[in-house]
Amino acid sequence: MTLQWATYQDASDQTSLSRIWGGIHPPIDDIRGRIIGNKIGNEAFNLAQEYFEGTLSTPGIALEESIRLYPIPFKNELTVSNPANQSLRLELYSLDGKRVYQSNVLQSRTQLELSSLGTGLYFAKFIDANNTTVFVKKVVKN
Repeated sequence: MTLQWATYQDASDQTSLSRIWGGIHPPIDDIRGRIIGNKIGNEAFNLAQEYFEGTLSTPGIALEESIRLYPIPFKNELTVSNPANQSLRLELYSLDGKRVYQSNVLQSRTQLELSSLGTGLYFAKFIDANNTTVFVKKVVKN
């Protein structure tokens, strides 16, 4: 028996369904997984194209090296050193992906009062004036 599909998407749909029918994946994950896979696949392809075409831009690297977060681990206050006075927004995310804090970082040194956060690992996401994520750093609260 030879199987044939009109498009790659059709073959992908059939593969997903066969994994449900075979008891390998629960049905509830199917559509969500396809949506995420489609998004990640497109983003990965676009990034790979930038590498191969030589058009990859990395302006965030210099900025990432100049921005400092300290102390890590922190207790109640986290300091952000922004020597270039870049207009940035800082968002903190918990491990389950929930945004738990947001603040503008406009000064060369900003102290953030974070005593309301529980202990654990957080991701500090820096976003520029164009609403583009510049970089992400891990921080620990104890």
